[in-house]
Amino acid sequence: MSLKDAARKIIVDDMFRPLHNRGEWKILVVDNLGKKIISTCLKMKDMLDNGITLIEDLAKARQPLTYLDAVYFVRPNQKNIDHIKKDFGEKGEYSGRLYKAAHLFFTEIIPDDMLIDIAKSHIAPFVQTVKELNLAFLPVEERVFSLDNPTAYNDYYGGKMTEKKLDEIAEQLVTVCATLDESPCPKVRICNSNLDCVKKLATKVQAKLEKYKEADILTANSKSQLIILDRGFDPISPFLHELTFQAMAYDLLSAVSASSKIDPVKNTYTFDSRQDNSLDDSKKEIILDTSNEVWKELRHLHISNVAQRVTQKTNALMENYSNLRGSGGEQTNMSEIKEIINKMPKYKREEANLNSFIKLAEDCMAAYNSGTVERAVKLEQDMSTGFDSTNKPIGERFVKACVPVFVPQNNGPLFTHYEKLRVLILYVLNKKSRSTLLPSAAL
Repeated sequence: MSLKDAARKIIVDDMFRPLHNRGEWKILVVDNLGKKIISTCLKMKDMLDNGITLIEDLAKARQPLTYLDAVYFVRPNQKNIDHIKKDFGEKGEYSGRLYKAAHLFFTEIIPDDMLIDIAKSHIAPFVQTVKELNLAFLPVEERVFSLDNPTAYNDYYGGKMTEKKLDEIAEQLVTVCATLDESPCPKVRICNSNLDCVKKLATKVQAKLEKYKEADILTANSKSQLIILDRGFDPISPFLHELTFQAMAYDLLSAVSASSKIDPVKNTYTFDSRQDNSLDDSKKEIILDTSNEVWKELRHLHISNVAQRVTQKTNALMENYSNLRGSGGEQTNMSEIKEIINKMPKYKREEANLNSFIKLAEDCMAAYNSGTVERAVKLEQDMSTGFDSTNKPIGERFVKACVPVFVPQNNGPLFTHYEKLRVLILYVLNKKSRSTLLPSAAL
């Protein structure tokens, strides 16, 4: 089972299904993390099928719906608890409440003091359910997850990683293990001087794993290992232009203010689907996730192989479509004609889906060829490996190779500040020292 499927199963089986009675509707109230988890794992149809008629943001003002129960899916912190209390009036007065009753589902283990606070507060009579789902991460793909912590990198390398922040990260990592029902042994790979921080994280993860096993949340003593790496394990890769389909699309098209654009948050690709010489302003959007079998097959291929694979799939589809249309001869009876007609929309949908990815590949190559990306890619590869395309060591030719990037040549392409910065960082990482390139960069 994929990580996404496992998370979806927990949400549906442990939160929605036990509360769902046919003909009854409920409100789902979420915080920022809860909202992202729900949008990543479920579609609106899934919500409606399980009796959820509306999704509300806990932090925003909401209209009273006192005839409906509210299902809360939030992180167990004091800020969220205070918001929930306010939803039921200052002192539990019926006139000040927003909902009929509350069902509290937390992303991770709720501290005892917060649980006692809820039990002693005015909202206790309205609370009908309290449960920990142990699901405090975003299942981005089948085998990829995120902790949705954009400041973690700066906190770690900027000396701002507090004990509380480390504790939250450790708790989130353990919920990943709980979702997979794995009880791994944490292993640490240290690659820079921030040794204590990484060791502390591993220690906290180990302690929380034991706590989860004591609470029977984790029952399996698996042979798996949780390997904790810091970014020093491979500092170069994030600055390289990756030429596999998914990485290339997100890198080159996410910041383009043109007719085609990738939204890295929603994982969507929006493009102009007008036919040639058409005046219609037709925008089309497709979702880039593994539910799309074509995207699932193409996303990790090198861009040079994508066009070949899409062409093969298009030719196979057209051949099937031609056979389908050609099967309607004089001897075809009405039931066979009906079957042919019913199948045609499916082929049209598949054709449109393939055309969408042909357009995405074309946009990637247009962005690659139109500016300085092609030259930057070659330079990045030379700098990261220390060898040029003929397998000769670059040596001191680094500086000479970088000059066109930072000092515009006659009629030469102008590198953006973003591209300059990537090359400069690669140079510093490779040479491990500053150089005369810094003033020339004009960043």
